Amino acid sequence: MHCFVTVGSTKFEGLVESVLSNEVLSALQHLQFKELFIQCGSGEIPEGFKKVGKQGDGDAEQSWCDVRCGIEIHIFHYKRNISAEMRRADLIIGHAGAGTTLESLELGKPLVVVINEALADNHQLELAERLAHDRHLLFTVPKKLADTLEDINLFKLESFPKADPLVFANFLNGQLSLKFD
Repeated sequence: MHCFVTVGSTKFEGLVESVLSNEVLSALQHLQFKELFIQCGSGEIPEGFKKVGKQGDGDAEQSWCDVRCGIEIHIFHYKRNISAEMRRADLIIGHAGAGTTLESLELGKPLVVVINEALADNHQLELAERLAHDRHLLFTVPKKLADTLEDINLFKLESFPKADPLVFANFLNGQLSLKFD
């Protein structure tokens, strides 16, 4: 199985450190994960990883590799097509940004969002709380990620409803009393 971790466009060292902890790697191994791909944004590549050159679908970005707890781990800063990594994943662990969260849910992937407690204005928490309340995802903080991966509901989350582009158009038509022939 394949797990994908994304920190978004900046850096979230707490998430990367948590994912690479023995506790989280052991939890992933227990869940039968064999591959872990980590997009670390502008963060540093952790020590112990070896540069393996160009990786992926024609991307020019470098990646680094290591094996820990029986899991092959690839880490990279950015890729042109991160959506391809998300589609390949059996589980996505990500920062709580709206773009990452909604794209993961639209793909129908089990999702754990990790709140960055270091942010001063933590608006991401509100989105994560609401979507967790509706059983679309699980959310946590870095230090509790291993426990969250052991939650029996991780692979029993509710599907996120498909977007209906007519809802907004119909609302506008109703508000503006537009009539079409």
